[in-house]
Amino acid sequence: MLVEDAMSSHLIWKLHLEHALAGAEPLNPGLTSTVARDVDQCSLGRWIADKAPRYEGIAEFDALMLAHAEFHAEAAAVLEKIEAGDACGARVLMGGPFQAASRRIINALYGMKKREAEAAPA
Repeated sequence: MLVEDAMSSHLIWKLHLEHALAGAEPLNPGLTSTVARDVDQCSLGRWIADKAPRYEGIAEFDALMLAHAEFHAEAAAVLEKIEAGDACGARVLMGGPFQAASRRIINALYGMKKREAEAAPA
């Protein structure tokens, strides 16, 4: 998976949760707060785990790993609200911490993309 694919995968996952909360599509029945906490359950998490031996210790990659873990914690919090029937509380979290964590992932992925471009032979 390329950085662009990782970015797309993250955005699709995020949009699914946003659309489900808005009632535009049903929430994937397998997507629970417990599952959301597991950073290795999504495509981006598997990509990070696969790349860790190569990139760990590189600032951009470490920022991505941290942002990804924070995003999963925030997604789990949103899903806990949904599971408890608190759609309003879920929306508040979606517009605040969840959105901020998502932005950090995108920024970290852009950092990875920039680093890869700079390291590529001319």
